Amino acid sequence: MDNYKEINSILKHFLSRRVDKENLIGLIVTILLNKTFFSTNYEVSKFIKLTFNLEMPKYVVRSRTLMVAKICRHLVAINDKEVELLKSIIYSNLVMVLSEQYSLEWHYDDKIKTVKNDALSNMNKWIGGILKKDK
Repeated sequence: MDNYKEINSILKHFLSRRVDKENLIGLIVTILLNKTFFSTNYEVSKFIKLTFNLEMPKYVVRSRTLMVAKICRHLVAINDKEVELLKSIIYSNLVMVLSEQYSLEWHYDDKIKTVKNDALSNMNKWIGGILKKDK
């Protein structure tokens, strides 16, 4: 149940308000580092290729941190118009990937993995606080 709440809260950020570059980077980092969204690094690299049209070398695919660093470097260089376009592309691709992933997972088991209380969840709280402060 917590996974659905987390997924819905991130998807709502893409729909509900104007997302600036810093918030977009935070959301992308949260999505790519979270194993709830993508359980393997290969899935992350497929999402990056689909969304950003960036091909990751094999040595980069072995590390989520390297993939996130490359995406952050790419996102820092974009302007505000590209942020709005990218926001809609990310939303549609994320919905597509997650709907495929969860429809397949329901056939294999009825339980969803629980989210660990670790650095990633702390980062989610931090980004959530920043986004609430922007209101």
